[in-house]
Amino acid sequence: MFDLKEVITGSVNKTKNILKKSIAKKITITSIVGATLVLGTAYADSGGEHLSNVYHVYVDDELIGTVADEEDIQQYINEWAEEEQEKEGDGVTLVPSQEVEFIEEFVFSANTDQEEVVDALEEQLTFDAAAIELRANDEIIGYVKNLDEANQAVNQVISQYLPDGVDEEISLLEEELEEMIGHSAELVDLLPQNMFQTGNINSTLEEEDGLHYQQTIELDGSTVLDVGFTENVTFSEVAVDSSKLLNVDQLAKMIERGTMTQQIHEIQDNEALSTVASDYDLSVDELIEINPDVEEDSVIRVGDELNVTGLSSLIEVSYTETITEEESIEYETITEQTDSLYEGESEVEQSGSDGLKELKYEVTMNNGEELERNLVEEEVIEEPRDEIIKEGTKVISSRGTGDFAWPAVGGSVTSTYGPRWGSHHDGIDIAGVSDRSILAADNGVVVEAGYHSGGHGNRVIIDHNNGYRTLYAHLSSIDVNVGETVKQGSTIGQMGTTGRSTGIHLHFEVEKNGQTVDPGPYIR
Repeated sequence: MFDLKEVITGSVNKTKNILKKSIAKKITITSIVGATLVLGTAYADSGGEHLSNVYHVYVDDELIGTVADEEDIQQYINEWAEEEQEKEGDGVTLVPSQEVEFIEEFVFSANTDQEEVVDALEEQLTFDAAAIELRANDEIIGYVKNLDEANQAVNQVISQYLPDGVDEEISLLEEELEEMIGHSAELVDLLPQNMFQTGNINSTLEEEDGLHYQQTIELDGSTVLDVGFTENVTFSEVAVDSSKLLNVDQLAKMIERGTMTQQIHEIQDNEALSTVASDYDLSVDELIEINPDVEEDSVIRVGDELNVTGLSSLIEVSYTETITEEESIEYETITEQTDSLYEGESEVEQSGSDGLKELKYEVTMNNGEELERNLVEEEVIEEPRDEIIKEGTKVISSRGTGDFAWPAVGGSVTSTYGPRWGSHHDGIDIAGVSDRSILAADNGVVVEAGYHSGGHGNRVIIDHNNGYRTLYAHLSSIDVNVGETVKQGSTIGQMGTTGRSTGIHLHFEVEKNGQTVDPGPYIR
């Protein structure tokens, strides 16, 4: 647990029983004698008459009346304060706003009116709340009921910036105060940086050019913490109207909001007014307002300086810690050539997989923002496996083998070569396939690929440069171009029903030396 309750030095007195002591501080008693006394006796030198003591009551140096017994008035004020305090709720301590003074006097004839004094008190006396006042550079930040609440507010701001797993309180304030009410002396003046280092718990307090506080704690990993106030911050015990008291959350917001701090920003590459304003939580209009020489359409150049004065948190929490992250190592793709595949063909011989490495960084954070990250160690946990792709170099022969392959994926002949319906069918029809891909029956060069208006619809003609040509008709789509060399079994299109067709099928023809022949004996 962080504990900075030693930050205030000097001679200070603890404040206890705040209500009674606060009221007592506001009520003073002074004695005077109104007749000549002889030999210290309480008798007149002539008649033996007794002297009576009375109390003149003053509120802020104004006489409001005389009473015979000051204790009755004090008790009345105490009870009144307690009644008012009950209305304020728990934790609020009320004290008189005015100074009440009793001046004792010994007189021969007492002339008192307690009711008159009570009436005057009810008319003039008011109560304020005892409070802790927080100031930064003499600017009031807010008031809370006690030092504990002030500490809670400070810690609430600090806790949101601490490293993960560190949620213990840091007490930047001290319970002891130099005086009780109305004293504005500086109570704490922390330097902007108070160093914490890893190790065994060991607190020290030093004074050198100001107040330094150092506490060493042990955390997981290597962590250095700097915690402190960014401005000259003071805490004093004062009396204020209870309506000015903030709760812990409200004071925390005021601390986080901070005070106006003057800063100058030097323009870097690719910066504009909008980006600079955004970086400092300002609108463009606000940025222009604090830079009178700048207009919305002004051209800013690298090296120009802009005033970016704005609100800055009173708390600064910075730390450097070592963190470990895992990162994948992308695999590489290696391409190898092989003559076992035709040009344009490729296959994956070995699939690739990413590797894994562990990275250790020293990360510097300031109020939740990462300022710097340095890599200090890198370890490979798993090596990546390269992807190996084989690319073909084998040249496709434009001359066919003379041995035709089945031009479809499965299926059967539904109409043969020869006479049909009073005419001659120049090829065969194939249907009932498992895949509609149309395959080149042999190696060759595409000499026609497009739509044929004579009834074939989309068709492809391949010249096998050995006296043979093959024709593929009624295709739904064509996958080759004229002049392209294709190899036996390669896909040249998709089976369809374009042109004059009775359904989805392939019309396949074989031509030998310019004459169509029955494909049946040629295909296998």
